[in-house]
Amino acid sequence: MLYPATPAFYQSAMSNGLAIGLVLAIAAFFALDHYVLNWGAPLFLAREFADLLNWLAFWR
Repeated sequence: MLYPATPAFYQSAMSNGLAIGLVLAIAAFFALDHYVLNWGAPLFLAREFADLLNWLAFWR
């Protein structure tokens, strides 16, 4: 029996290099935010995430 081709996004996995690059990008974002925005972005993201959780709890 022939099976249809598996989409490419099912075949790919996160490699070590990709994981390290992602961690470095997130760390660079927080470092840049510390020196430029005085921790404004993480606080904004935390507040927006809390609002999202409240919105999702409404639909539960």
